[in-house]
Amino acid sequence: MMPILNKSICIQTISASPDAWARYQIIDPRFVHIIADSCVSLSYKADARRADGTSYKAGVSSVYVNRNATWKMALHQQTPLAEGN
Repeated sequence: MMPILNKSICIQTISASPDAWARYQIIDPRFVHIIADSCVSLSYKADARRADGTSYKAGVSSVYVNRNATWKMALHQQTPLAEGN
């Protein structure tokens, strides 16, 4: 099981990423209002490839909250998918 990461660990992890994605595709996005216009969920399948050819597929969900007219990510979750999904 993956650990829950706090904000500073997330920033460190992203900064340490070996290279940017050469290709990133969002498949079948679904947007749901959780609480009127102040909290929403975005779910989709991600199909990505790095410059070195490494591929990554995942089911992704993020929850955003609207604070002072600015959308902030409150939760982000990724589940790697097996090839063929």
